[in-house]
Parts: sequence; structure tokens; C-alpha cells
Amino acid sequence: MSDTIFYSLNLKRNKTPEQVFEKIKKAVKPKGTTAKWSVSTEDQSLWIDFGDGASETFCLVFNNKEAGGACKVAFPMGGELFENAKKSEWKTLIAILHSVKSMCSEISLEDDYDIAAEYFISLDYTFGIRELSPEETARLDRLFKQGYTNYEAFLLQIFCEDTHREYPKHLDDAIGSCTILKDPFPQISAVWETYLYETSTLKKKCLREVYKDNWNLTHGEYQFSGDPPTEIYTFCLGVGRLFSAYNFIDNTWGRGANVTMYYNDKFMPLFNQADDYEKCKLAYQFMLSVYDYCKFKLVGKDIISEMNAAFDREHPSIHMP
Repeated sequence: MSDTIFYSLNLKRNKTPEQVFEKIKKAVKPKGTTAKWSVSTEDQSLWIDFGDGASETFCLVFNNKEAGGACKVAFPMGGELFENAKKSEWKTLIAILHSVKSMCSEISLEDDYDIAAEYFISLDYTFGIRELSPEETARLDRLFKQGYTNYEAFLLQIFCEDTHREYPKHLDDAIGSCTILKDPFPQISAVWETYLYETSTLKKKCLREVYKDNWNLTHGEYQFSGDPPTEIYTFCLGVGRLFSAYNFIDNTWGRGANVTMYYNDKFMPLFNQADDYEKCKLAYQFMLSVYDYCKFKLVGKDIISEMNAAFDREHPSIHMP
């Protein structure tokens, strides 16, 4: 099976096609995924023959510092050749194009499955969990001593404290001492949306401001439509993984891919062997790290109220659900 990658590059004024070609040639090594690849150049053109009979020849021809085209690349839909970046021709080619990104004023990728662009973006990010600060460690110890020894109940109490909100009793019943939530989607997703809305600014903007483009005027009234910003999805993905029966979103290719890979490869092996205290600590670390990763900033309710009031003055007919 193959996937067609469509690519477009515009070089910066001080960069040349020859510099791009040199970078690409260094990336094509005589071992691993690129062992069978051969690179040839002539004037302002570069070709890559994959040497496997499954992928077309990749061609990069510059004209006035601009190049573009399309190439069918071998693309297994499952297994190690799909998952392992070091064994996938598809991922390797995208990574090579990503390596010349700094030389371009503009660069874009698309493909048949609408995943190449997201994978390209994901290469800009890495994810790992950070250590707790002394204040955060003190909070962990305090809540654990107060009886929040189940990591799910522990996180819910964090949400309660940060939002100054008492969540409905059915949430406590759903979590309790269980390790598997009962019908968690309508319950926990509501908690996360509220938590994000009441405690966060996204890139120094109120979430209402971020959401405003998703409102449409219908029959004289504003109606909400569309999805939350990617950062909210990534946050819910990361925190959602901590709730054992809850898979909020499967973000395989974008920034959330880094969260997923870390969760599967590094976080869960530690988490599964931890005692109750360490589970709460790891869950807290994971949540805060995703929070940082999404560039959320914890703010006070007074600041949020001021921002919301200012937003309402500009958009009096728009109200968050």
C-alpha cells in the first residue's frame, strides 16, 4: 500500500537549493531505513530512488527558490513498519523534509490520509513529565493524608480546589475507590472542560476568546459549533489516559502523538508498578506536564472574571455553554 505525499517548499533569501541537497544527502545513510536509498543531484534538482520497488522516485526541483510536487511512498497500515519511525520510509521521508524546515520561509505537506501535515508538526515537539515543585509536593502529601489515596479521586480533588467548585455527588460515586470509571464520558469530560475554562488562559488569551470563531449566528441567536482548540484536545488526551476506562481521543499524528508515545512507552510501565502514593504523584506530574506542554497558564478567578466581562462587553450575545 502507498500514500501520496504532496509537498511545497519556499527557501529563505539566504538559502540555496545546494544547501538543502547537502542536508538531505547527509540524512540518507547507508544503514537502517535509508540503506537502499540512492540520491542524485543535477543543477537545481534532487532525486531519491528508494530502491524497494514500492515507492516512487522522490523529486525536488527548484525554480526561483520554490519547489513542489508529489510522491507515492510505501505506507503499511499496521505493524512495526507503520509504528516505528526508524523503519518506516514514510516517516523517514517526512523527517528528512522536516530537517530542512529552518531553511524555508514556507513549507507544507499534505497526503491522501490527511495525516502527513500533523505528523510533520509533531516533529517540532517532545514530551516528558517534570518533577513536582516543593509547593506541589506539599499539596500531594496534604491531599493523600486527607484520604485522597485513589489517583482518580486525587485528581478530581485537584480540580475541585482549583475551580472552587463542588462537583456533583455522582462523580464521587463514579470514582470512589474503583479503578474503572462507570460511563465516564459525560461525567469526566464535563469536569475537564470546566477545569480548563475556569483555571486557564491559552497562550495568554481567555478560552472564550479562543472559542469565539466557532460561534455562528442562526435565527438571530449565536450557536456554538466546531471543536475545541488542539491544545484542549491534547490536554484531555493526556489527563484522560490516567482514567483507566477512558480514551477521550486518539490523536495519533499531531502534538498529542508525543503524549501517547510517552504514555505507552515510559509512563505506564512505571505507573503499573507504583503503590497508591506513587500513582497519585505520577498522575499529578503527568497532568501538570501536559498542562505545561499545552502552554496553559494557571490564573486566578478574579483575572478570569475580568477577562470574561471584557469579552461579554464586546460579544454580548455570546455565552459559553
